[in-house]
Amino acid sequence: MNYDLALKLKNAGYPQTGRYYYYGEESIKKYHPMTDWYIGPPPFGHLEGDIIKPTLSELIEACGDRFNSLNSNSITGFDSLSFDGSCGAGNTPEEAVANLWLSIHDKTNPK
Repeated sequence: MNYDLALKLKNAGYPQTGRYYYYGEESIKKYHPMTDWYIGPPPFGHLEGDIIKPTLSELIEACGDRFNSLNSNSITGFDSLSFDGSCGAGNTPEEAVANLWLSIHDKTNPK
């Protein structure tokens, strides 16, 4: 999952807890100047600006009982569907389910 999609999740209210995440700008300067992501918490915990990078299983769990399926698709790569008709697509399974979560939680289009 790329940073932009992770940021969309954060801005839409995705819980910012987990093991994998993108460093915020200050975290990058303090802890790991060579990369923009990290496995595990930095020595003093998450800092302001850090953005969670959820795993596929975390994304599916976050969709809850609305998650229906994840399918390979020759055009988009992967499609993910909910039981109520929401859908998400992406180049990876993580992207597809992240976009499904965003679709489910889209406040401008309540289901």
